[in-house]
Amino acid sequence: MSIFKKNSSWFVRYRDINGKQRQVKAGKTKAIAQELERKILAERDTQKRFGYKPKKEITFGEWVTEYLERVKTRLAKNTMINKISCLKNMSELFGYKYLSELTEEDFYNYVQNSSVGSAKTYKNVINALLSEAEESGYNTAKLNLKLSKKAPARVRYLTDEEAKKLLTNCHSKEMKLLIKMALSTGMRKMEMLNLTWQNIDLKVRLIHIEESKNGERRSIPISNSLLNELKEIEERNSKLRQEPHRALQVSP
Repeated sequence: MSIFKKNSSWFVRYRDINGKQRQVKAGKTKAIAQELERKILAERDTQKRFGYKPKKEITFGEWVTEYLERVKTRLAKNTMINKISCLKNMSELFGYKYLSELTEEDFYNYVQNSSVGSAKTYKNVINALLSEAEESGYNTAKLNLKLSKKAPARVRYLTDEEAKKLLTNCHSKEMKLLIKMALSTGMRKMEMLNLTWQNIDLKVRLIHIEESKNGERRSIPISNSLLNELKEIEERNSKLRQEPHRALQVSP
């Protein structure tokens, strides 16, 4: 277990009762980090003394498959169809993560352009998914999901057919990549044009926007299809990784 400072914040790094390495943000001072470290040690000691049995780990994608198989005989046909569609889309973004690693930010990134009604549906779906996983002995994140009561502006999305036609008629490699990125992430035009390799973390599958339109920093999950595209570009343009401040390009 250790505490360390990164930028202006202090963090605690430790291994939980399952032996999994964790890292949590403590606060702005070393004293706060030390106090959190003591609490974590005390909690872990209590778990060991009372014979705590480590829970099993499973990825979101793996559990979605198992969960849908379990509930298919308990749910109405339309409800099942809606769950499959919703969870399939979520798996595209964070199916690789363990259930214990999910964060509120993952969920909020997923529902950021959804209507209030749809966001509530997604919240109920993911809460039910995690609840059943916990009852089945899996280690899950404890999410406190809160939704804004204000309805967002109506957003129109391209249909799959429209998106396919747009990409087919795009003859520039650079433009095709930007369109794929826009369709996959919902990033704004200037966010994509100003993007650098320094902002792209392929290991944790996140694109970091240092300053969004409202002045805040945000992180956007990278879908499977976009991840493969970026990996191919990175391999073909290894020099770009040595020049992290250059704009994202398809070719040198």
